[in-house]
Amino acid sequence: MSVTEVIKAAGFMPSYEPKDSQWYMDRGSAIHLAAELHDKGTLAEETVDTLIYGYLESWKKLGKVYQPEHIEIVIFDPVYLYCGTLDRPDLDIKSGVPAKWHKIQAGAYWGLKKLVGLGSEPLAAVYLQEDGSMPKVVQYTMKDMRDALEIFKCALVTVRTKKEMGL
Repeated sequence: MSVTEVIKAAGFMPSYEPKDSQWYMDRGSAIHLAAELHDKGTLAEETVDTLIYGYLESWKKLGKVYQPEHIEIVIFDPVYLYCGTLDRPDLDIKSGVPAKWHKIQAGAYWGLKKLVGLGSEPLAAVYLQEDGSMPKVVQYTMKDMRDALEIFKCALVTVRTKKEMGL
């Protein structure tokens, strides 16, 4: 299961109206792709949709430079049997408003980050702004990461057990 699937199945993530959820997922994917291509130096900015462009400008204001091998890293945990995509080694890119479940997601990604040797520093959530302004950054603490990873592991076991019981 993916990190997001576990969080959703455990009930930590609010359910969205089906008509809205696909649109927001697609928008988030497009924003991530624009940031990825920008960081890799392969983005043709004239191809960026106007609905995405402000988020890209917000990303650029963060002023970080990443190496291509550290962008959108898919990681699988062979012990706990979950996977996730680490946006960048030190942060999780967001295009919506802060939500409490984001910390649990960051904790799960932090566990994956440590697993593959990308350090043990806590992650930050970077909330890109639609108007292109400076992103809001929420820096998590080491305690936040440890606690959130434990909550995620408990949720993972609970979700798996419910599936095995047919619930």
